Amino acid sequence: MDFLIELTAFFHKVTFVTDDFIFMEQDRAENIYYIIQGKIAMIHKQSHTFITDIEKDQHFGEIGVFSGQSRQLSAKSRDFTEVYRIRKEDLFGICENYIEAITAIRTIKESLDQQNYKPLKMRCYICREMDHVALKCKKFSKFRGNLMRMYAKQMNDKNRKSKRSSSMALKQGSDKLTSDSQSQSYGSEEG
Repeated sequence: MDFLIELTAFFHKVTFVTDDFIFMEQDRAENIYYIIQGKIAMIHKQSHTFITDIEKDQHFGEIGVFSGQSRQLSAKSRDFTEVYRIRKEDLFGICENYIEAITAIRTIKESLDQQNYKPLKMRCYICREMDHVALKCKKFSKFRGNLMRMYAKQMNDKNRKSKRSSSMALKQGSDKLTSDSQSQSYGSEEG
């Protein structure tokens, strides 16, 4: 219990706005994050792939911190998002005072070195299995490049809306012109 009390003293609240990157692929893993409010998109920029959204009461960034590897995905804020962040050096510094924590970190690191994610209770963002991460998922190929498809669909939807709005405005303008000309012609017949 003392460990958790000491740990929470090192949480820092950080705020991100829409489209802020929390971290990018290949960045050094220096922090673990816990979402207080908002939504974070996990993206693989290299392959233009949206993996998933993670939301309130979920955490991310721990694999890189415990494994010592660079970030494999990018994390991007989808809207106004607040997180608690704990720095790797603070976490490991606190752990030095607790033998159980040191043992747990060693176990986690050794497991991650063998690509065993079970000690972290991590699930693949795609299929929800515990024996791999999203980039190693058999279903990843179905998602690969989906950002380009999503962007193209969004642009098509936007263009359709714009055309609909333009044709509605044109029709409304035409109706107004017809109405105005009718009232002018009625007015001139009376005079």
